[in-house]
Amino acid sequence: MKRIAMSGLLAAALTLVSAAAAATGQWLHVAVDEHGPDGSNVRVNVPIDLVTKVLPLIRHEDLADGKVKLHLGQEEMSATDLRAIWEAVRSSRDGEYVTVDGPKDKVRVAKRGEFLLVEAAETGEKTEKVDVKIPVAVVDALFSGTEKDELNLTAAVEALARHGGGDFVTVESDDAHIRIWIDANESMK
Repeated sequence: MKRIAMSGLLAAALTLVSAAAAATGQWLHVAVDEHGPDGSNVRVNVPIDLVTKVLPLIRHEDLADGKVKLHLGQEEMSATDLRAIWEAVRSSRDGEYVTVDGPKDKVRVAKRGEFLLVEAAETGEKTEKVDVKIPVAVVDALFSGTEKDELNLTAAVEALARHGGGDFVTVESDDAHIRIWIDANESMK
């Protein structure tokens, strides 16, 4: 996994989670602890209702009105294909759908109960481990009520807020520890 991919994952998760917490009196928390002598610690605590009000107002590149445009490039897959794949996964029974067990990379994608689980680990010169636990209802909301090449972030955040609290993303690497979660506390506990 490249650092850019990790940053993109973190940004997407942060946007999703922050948007969801706003409508319920819940708070989105992000904790980033960089390791090493020059490392910094970052804490973000945002009420979900703030996120749901602000997200539709942001206009930046492919993000507008609480929706983000998908660019799948020259790939053979379209956003319509992604929706069809998600519908197949959502309506299928629980299971481990993808497992990659290589000498340096390990990936697992599974559906368990009401969650889509993604676990990825890379070992070698640098070690990174990413765990993502997203409620199925949030992925449904992402694909709802949008044009064919858009994801509905506002709907996803609202679905996340309805789901309740808990950890959604954790990243552990040689460089940092990152945790993203929702709860009813305005400060991190």
